[in-house]
Amino acid sequence: MPLFRHMTALDVRTLLALVCAMTTACGAAETSVCVDCGDDAPAPIVGRLEGDVALAVGPSDAVWFAGHDVDFGALVVGRLTIDAAGETQLIEPVRVDDGSPPSRRVGERPSLAVDSTGEPRVAYLDAEAGQAFLARRRGAWTVEPLDGPGLRSAEDTPGASVAGDDELSPFVTQVALALDAGGGEHVATLDSTTGTLRIISSTGACRNPAAAIPAAGTALLALEPRVVDAAVLEGAGVVPSRIGGVPSITVDVTGAIAVTFYLESTGDLALLTCAGESLTIRTIAGSDEERDLGDVGYWSSVAVDPRSGKLAIAFFDRTRGQLAYATSVKGEKAVVVIDDGAGELGAFSRYVGQMPSLSFAPLGSGAPGRPTVAYFDASEHVVRLATRDDFGRWSHEALADAEPLQGRLAAASVASGTWVAFARLGEPHVVMDTRDAE
Repeated sequence: MPLFRHMTALDVRTLLALVCAMTTACGAAETSVCVDCGDDAPAPIVGRLEGDVALAVGPSDAVWFAGHDVDFGALVVGRLTIDAAGETQLIEPVRVDDGSPPSRRVGERPSLAVDSTGEPRVAYLDAEAGQAFLARRRGAWTVEPLDGPGLRSAEDTPGASVAGDDELSPFVTQVALALDAGGGEHVATLDSTTGTLRIISSTGACRNPAAAIPAAGTALLALEPRVVDAAVLEGAGVVPSRIGGVPSITVDVTGAIAVTFYLESTGDLALLTCAGESLTIRTIAGSDEERDLGDVGYWSSVAVDPRSGKLAIAFFDRTRGQLAYATSVKGEKAVVVIDDGAGELGAFSRYVGQMPSLSFAPLGSGAPGRPTVAYFDASEHVVRLATRDDFGRWSHEALADAEPLQGRLAAASVASGTWVAFARLGEPHVVMDTRDAE
């Protein structure tokens, strides 16, 4: 049986009680945030996390998380560790970006990665402005814009032109971050104004034809992004379409960039690979398949199998309400169903597979290369965890002690270990599955 060590209904009041310098312990009825109940009570550090929660594992198995603080409208980053007694400890929860000018939606859609030195980096949105940023911690935190300013007011309509500008203002609604082995930063952003994908690579691993390799330390805002639009899709032999959904990005063993995204016009899942100036795009699942898979790929997650070096993709099949998995077998694309939504004894069907997050166990673990997918079950309002055994068989289960997420979707993140985080009514849940110890 899997062994679970977990913290459930773990709100920020509980988290910060571990780390705040408090002279008097506060009761739950006395405070909603970590404060000192004495006369010199400090200002709250962090409020309630809500919506997407990003996870990444660094050296020494430290688990970093990033999320949107709904009380302060800020990006919050912290670190979780397991102590010698097996207890979960929270370290260094900080508000990294409060927004300037003030915005109530800074830190949404976070994407988190940790480099080989243990330093975290977070790509995220100011969702009111439609602008993407990258936060780095190198001793102290710094924040750098990934693109020019979008719309500066929530009252503005996405796609409206900026005063004095005849072109539509970009309005970024999704962002995804990946680091290569050397710490190079690679970001994919989705502009909902034009339905285009932009790829920004600090090393030039994905760059425009004839573009020079950027010098080390070049500001990301100064880099010319590789833009993928309907014309680029058509040139690559793919049906022209607006790009939408939630893109996912990774770096393969050769240093090439891989991005999965959704084609709105055809309801297809597409895979882009980019190595320097070379760019290829192909449909992984959807309407151009011999077997019609319907509307697929709005949510997807791409990762590299550490044993084979091949790409693998977990994705949502909206038509059938299923979670599917695509990879390459003997050079041919293979798609299997991870969770078909069937209930016990076939008595009912569940609608599953939203917000998948795919990860592989590291080669030095007890189950090297084992793929794991965290995803949402919209019928039962729970997060599920799916794993594949050595014989290629998938199994899935609702997370231990995970209460139903009433009335809202939840983001699921997975990291080697396996940690999963999601939000329920403003309370982040963190679960560590130590099944590698079996």
